[in-house]
Amino acid sequence: MLRGKYSEKLIKTRIGNYAVTLPLSAIREFLLYAGKNKVEKIYVDSDEKSIIINSDKIPLNEIWGIGAYVRGWRYKDGLWFYKDVKFKHMIFTIYETFNDQEYYDLGIKGREVVDVGGGVGDTAIYFAKNGASKVITVEPLPVLVKEIEENLKLNDVTDQVVVINAALGSSKGKIHVPLNYDIYYSFSYKN
Repeated sequence: MLRGKYSEKLIKTRIGNYAVTLPLSAIREFLLYAGKNKVEKIYVDSDEKSIIINSDKIPLNEIWGIGAYVRGWRYKDGLWFYKDVKFKHMIFTIYETFNDQEYYDLGIKGREVVDVGGGVGDTAIYFAKNGASKVITVEPLPVLVKEIEENLKLNDVTDQVVVINAALGSSKGKIHVPLNYDIYYSFSYKN
């Protein structure tokens, strides 16, 4: 279930003879993209479990992939690529960080940054690649800590980023954090 900013409907649609469920924003973004760019073919390759746009592949399980695709990200050999960054999985916060530049002018060059709610590591990688001397990223979900560590290695910034698997709150206490949580909906995790 999506909450907050991304509490939109998931829409069941067909691409050729294949039924897919996509966020409404992904459909809207693709239609806008297709109106400006040449789309020679779009189909679902059921063997590859992917949407094929021209010759580019978007895995069906990567529900935010179309939003990334229209912003210039490409999926190849199990990774998402854009300029000098790469990620194992795609979530909308990645393209908000790198394409929409939500953290563009924070004056982080040469400074230490604390990143609370590390997600998949997108902001920590952004800060490290944009001149932060050190980034401390705090993430409560173990599945995301693993994802952060893998993405830091992919982007060669492990020396600049410290990952802490912990939850932060306004009062003392203990909370239960699930060991397995769907990466694609992790942005909406609440305890």
